[in-house]
Amino acid sequence: MKILMAAFSGALAASAGNIINDIIDVEIDRINRPERVLPSGKLSKREACILYWAFNVSGFVLAGLISIPALVIYIVSVAAIFLYSKFLKGIPLVGNFVVGILTAIAFIFGGVSAGKWSLTLMPAFFALMVNFIREIIKDMEDIEGDSRNGIVTFPQKYGFKNSIRLTGFLTILLMSFTLIPYLLHIYRIEYFILVMNGVNLLLILFLKLLFETEGGHLRLKLMSNLLKLTMVLGLVAIYLGNK
Repeated sequence: MKILMAAFSGALAASAGNIINDIIDVEIDRINRPERVLPSGKLSKREACILYWAFNVSGFVLAGLISIPALVIYIVSVAAIFLYSKFLKGIPLVGNFVVGILTAIAFIFGGVSAGKWSLTLMPAFFALMVNFIREIIKDMEDIEGDSRNGIVTFPQKYGFKNSIRLTGFLTILLMSFTLIPYLLHIYRIEYFILVMNGVNLLLILFLKLLFETEGGHLRLKLMSNLLKLTMVLGLVAIYLGNK
């Protein structure tokens, strides 16, 4: 029952986070993503605010029913999402890293709810790295709208070439990390097989596209989707490799 409540609570927190981010970024999205709900006028800011508070309060209640540690993690996560959306997003790399941490916290939240938080450390770190990289790619994709609205991101401040170098370095670091759990005998051979033949092959394809890109939005979108698939395969590998 606690796992189910944790799933709903986490989903509500994530949904609320997306809503507050869309509310704050509505002017930017009029340029970058005019088809989204708020910029297109399908939903008003007032309606979005009502949903934001409804989701947060519901998630707060569910987290409190799970345990005090789960409630603390929920409150910290909601506060961090708001700070990111309002202030931290405009600080190069800091905002990107916060998004990665928030993704990692979701796994730890699940582990705390199940009473086995230590088992979630590896998937949490993997999720942090994948989403940190993906956030930089998204900033590369949104560079025009961010520039017009005074949002200072790493690609906007330091350019595409330096963003490509940084993303490439982080991806290679991630690929190296994927081998460590198997070498330390934390996960079984099933993990190693799927990581080498799935996760890292996708990351190699990602690197190929990264160093070939000329800033085209279509290719950057493809790269972002590749990272999503990498995340899924990585979690499957960890699940199958657990002893």
